[in-house]
Amino acid sequence: MSILNHTNVPAIVGLTVLFLICIAVNAAHADDLRVSAEPRKSEILPGEPLVVDVRLRNDGEASAIVDLGYDRVGAFWFDIRAGNGQIVSTSQKLYGFGASRLGRLTLGPGEVRQVPLVMNRWCSTILAPGEYKVTLNWETAPAGGAQVKGHAAFDLRIARPDESKLELVLDQLKEDALDVGSPTRDLSVQMLLNSQASAAVRPLAKFLAGLPDRQKGSLGVQALDALGRIATIDSVRVLTDVALEGDGPSDDPLRMRAVAMIYKVYDDAADRADVRDACQAVMRLRPRPKQSDGPID
Repeated sequence: MSILNHTNVPAIVGLTVLFLICIAVNAAHADDLRVSAEPRKSEILPGEPLVVDVRLRNDGEASAIVDLGYDRVGAFWFDIRAGNGQIVSTSQKLYGFGASRLGRLTLGPGEVRQVPLVMNRWCSTILAPGEYKVTLNWETAPAGGAQVKGHAAFDLRIARPDESKLELVLDQLKEDALDVGSPTRDLSVQMLLNSQASAAVRPLAKFLAGLPDRQKGSLGVQALDALGRIATIDSVRVLTDVALEGDGPSDDPLRMRAVAMIYKVYDDAADRADVRDACQAVMRLRPRPKQSDGPID
């Protein structure tokens, strides 16, 4: 059963801000395409994943082609400002490769399409409690048209930290992410993988353990990357368990990724002796992976 329609994601709030994207493709007029952005929650916990629904509507009499970039997310990025207008979190567009990830949409006359974005893929929500202004930016250069830009802003409140409540939210996402029949599984996976909160460590470990073997080479690697980004003693312990697990081959892709993330955590934690000490159990037994073993972002 999907958990995205239940208590951890309340009904969509009325914070929509419309903005105009001027695209002239297939004879569609520049003002025929309307885009709005709406967060699914107006208040979240620090580190809680936030889904922002981008709604595209073609008001014209001709079809319009909209290029959303890689994985239908490459045209977007976010900025978060505090109440005084200072930017506290910013991002860049996401890039990727592969024909299966092309993000071009064709909207017929009067057609509406909605694209959910997990904002944490761009900006961390691990922020001090308070009021913030979030800006969704858009930039693309569709075939047959000039480069176009747009943006929308909405208000967001960060509540006081509550580790146990956040872990419950993330554990519910983990359940949905492991349900191969859930229509919201892909979104739950993205939400779980991009929290970066320490409360995500146990749900991520359970998610990794619950994956079927055929998916551990893809989703499993992403879960290890997520644990590496969290970079706490607890997340290092999970990575260590994978890196040193059993008597399997040392070139197993999952074990190799866990080792690579251990070294990355160590390199990035120059001012955190406790985290560095936690990495030593693997570093004493496994050499540093070569650069060619794959990029670690």
